[in-house]
Amino acid sequence: MDPYRIFIVDDHPIFLSGLSLLLSQIEECTLAGKASSGEEFLEMLSEACPDVVLMDIKLPGMSGIEATRQALQKQPQLKVIALTMFEEAKYTHLMREAGAKGMLSKNSGKDTICEAVSRVMAGDTYFDKSLPDLAAASQVNAPEALSTREKEVLQMLCRGASTATIAEALNISTRTVEGHRANLLLKTGTNNTAALVVLAVKIGLAE
Repeated sequence: MDPYRIFIVDDHPIFLSGLSLLLSQIEECTLAGKASSGEEFLEMLSEACPDVVLMDIKLPGMSGIEATRQALQKQPQLKVIALTMFEEAKYTHLMREAGAKGMLSKNSGKDTICEAVSRVMAGDTYFDKSLPDLAAASQVNAPEALSTREKEVLQMLCRGASTATIAEALNISTRTVEGHRANLLLKTGTNNTAALVVLAVKIGLAE
C-alpha cells in the first residue's frame, strides 16, 4: 500500500518543521506539502493531492475552519484532522461542523498521529483523548479579545451589511471579510452570524 499523503497547515515555522520531521519517521505517511496559511494551502491543494490534512485551527487571515470548509468543497473526499492546543478545545466543535474528521493535540507523538491518520482514512473519526471533553467544550461561549478590524467587521455585520458592502467600506477584499467573519466565529465560539450578533450585543459592541 502506498503511504498516505499528508499536508500540514500551521503558521508556526518551528512546529511546522518539527511535525514534518515527525512524519518522515512514519513509514505509512509521506509529506505532500506544507503551508503557513489557509490561503496558501488552498492554492496548493490541487497540485499537492493530499489524502489527509493536519490543519491548525488558528491561522493568520483565513482560519483553519474556513480553510477546511473551502477545501472540502473542492475535494469532498479529503480527510481533515484539526491540530489544537488544550486551551483551544472550545473551538473544535466548529471544525467538526466544517467537516473535520479528527482532532489532535499539538503535543501528539508519532504513534498517535499514525493512529489518527489510519482511523480517518478507514472512514472512522479520531478525537485525541488528551483533549477536554468536546461536548462540554462546545458550550463555552466566552469571547476572546478581538482585533480592531474584527470589531469593525462585527459592527457592520450587526447592522446587516453584506460581505461586499463591508469589503468596500473597509477597502479590503471580500475574501478577507470572510476570513475575519470566520475568525470572529472561532474566537467567540458562535456557530453563525445570528449568534454572533446576539453575543456582540451582550459584550457591548452593538446595540
